Amino acid sequence: MPVTDYLAGPEWRELERTMAHGRPILAWKQRLRHVLDLCDLAPDRDDLDLIVQGDRRISFSAFHRAVAAAAERLSRLGVARGERVMMILYNCPEILLLQWAAFRIGAVPVFGNRWWSEREAAGAIARIRPALVVTDLDLSESMTGAEAPTRLHPADLSGWWHARVEGPVDDPRPHTHEDDLAAIVFTAGSTGAPKGVQLSHRILIWSQQTFHILQNGRAPIPDGPGGQRVSLMTTPMFHNGALVTGIANLIDGNRMVLLEGKFRPEEALALIERERITAWQAVPTMFMRLMQHPDFDRYDTDSLVAPSSGGMHISDTLLAQVRARLPAAADRFASGYGMTEHAFITLTTLPQIVEKGGTVGKAIPGVEVRIADPDATGQGELHVRSAALMIGYWETGVQPIDAEGWYATGDLARIDPDGFIFITGRAKDMIIRGGENISCAHVEAAMLEHPCVAEIAVVGTPDEQLGETVVAFVRLRPDTVATADELSTFARERLAYFCVPREWRFEREPLPVLATGKLDKVALTARAASVR
Repeated sequence: MPVTDYLAGPEWRELERTMAHGRPILAWKQRLRHVLDLCDLAPDRDDLDLIVQGDRRISFSAFHRAVAAAAERLSRLGVARGERVMMILYNCPEILLLQWAAFRIGAVPVFGNRWWSEREAAGAIARIRPALVVTDLDLSESMTGAEAPTRLHPADLSGWWHARVEGPVDDPRPHTHEDDLAAIVFTAGSTGAPKGVQLSHRILIWSQQTFHILQNGRAPIPDGPGGQRVSLMTTPMFHNGALVTGIANLIDGNRMVLLEGKFRPEEALALIERERITAWQAVPTMFMRLMQHPDFDRYDTDSLVAPSSGGMHISDTLLAQVRARLPAAADRFASGYGMTEHAFITLTTLPQIVEKGGTVGKAIPGVEVRIADPDATGQGELHVRSAALMIGYWETGVQPIDAEGWYATGDLARIDPDGFIFITGRAKDMIIRGGENISCAHVEAAMLEHPCVAEIAVVGTPDEQLGETVVAFVRLRPDTVATADELSTFARERLAYFCVPREWRFEREPLPVLATGKLDKVALTARAASVR
């Protein structure tokens, strides 16, 4: 089918029951089959910028030329079809360059978390076994020996942007099935180290087609010379949401504006005004910090007509701030509910959230939902099934997907008679801090390596801006001494910064347990909240 006809007729909006990885799903009957087909959808915007970061401005034409050159370079480095190209980088244009260059040769881009500790990064590299790693982390001691992958610093890629293209690489599409592995994104599972989520071509394409169907087709290019929608990218590009958003911006001809470092409200405000940002997808924490900035009123934010959020609970405080600070965009403010393992499950607007008292919305077309083992109030664990569900975790024995294709989200929920979903809690031992998933078991395992720690329990407590913060209950071994500062230093050497507990509660008595012998996290969570 010609990609120029993408979403041109009603046949693109028909669903059918089919199978993926031996599991039943609802899929779009007419669809593309390879992520490169999405790249071919990009409109002719060669004269306009695709990526902006600080003084760097990269046009569509320069980007496409660089991708062709980078694909050649990857091939020369020995990266073969099906092998992994791992990036552990802060937000930068090189992530997009490597991602699409890998797609061009049939390799698999792997998005590592740049906030990992060096030990976490080395562990992930050992599990993924990439052919190439691009990072500015100092991993020399962890990447030695015959099995060590080729490693590049992002500065080594500077010449790739202007390299001469000597010849095309082989098109991988004839050798690829839509359910083959296309990318790997890491997430914090409810237990153990971060898990590699395997995403297929089908999944990446489904997200784009579904999003465009929800907005009634591809949005028209704004009128006037240089007309272009502009997206502010503050979400880490190693997150699934940023991967989906980046593809959407490329195929719709939008300009992507990246921060120069970590999120700073004043920089975001200045960029919204200077670049005339029209869309911004960010976690609630970023929205709150931007709208509460003392200089907010000094900046022109009228261009921001399509703000959206997700990743954590939308509070009443945030909704009130959006209406007060961004009144022109309030009714178009959207929030999505989803996860790395499954692209967005629901989508809702601010008026719906207010009317329905905190709903995350209805399931979007093609997504099936159910409540497993509901109690008398209708609450139970939310299960979902669709073409957006991951292939599975990379090389782990236990997968949270049953034989019928239902994925156990770990979220407790109920569904009202109108089909609106309400998230009421979590069944998994997880904390969500500022949009980042934190495995309590992972933090606990790292801290049990400290010679003074006898036992530890990590829980989350509510926080107005971050959603939750990390609290650790610790009992030290007899005749040992350790301070909160010492434990924090120990944690920072082993964990990503957002996993380090903000509070350390030292206990003299053994931590409370249930009849099963497991730590009583419910009691400890209540205790943590009661003394704040």
